[in-house]
Amino acid sequence: MCLFDDVVSTGSTMRTLERLVNRVGGEVICKACIWREGPWYTSNDLIFFDYLPIYVSRELYDRFMEVPHWGGGR
Repeated sequence: MCLFDDVVSTGSTMRTLERLVNRVGGEVICKACIWREGPWYTSNDLIFFDYLPIYVSRELYDRFMEVPHWGGGR
């Protein structure tokens, strides 16, 4: 099964859908979306058309990047 969403930010929807597919005995062979938003989805398994720009202050961006789940820490 291919999972498809319009926008992927953190990937929580994709993870939830993948668990559901696995629970019923299916297999996810690809994950795709139109836009990938922000730096939070760090896996390389997502096919996407383009980045959806986000506009935040440098301070807020730096705080996001400090969270290991989102930016991997620094």
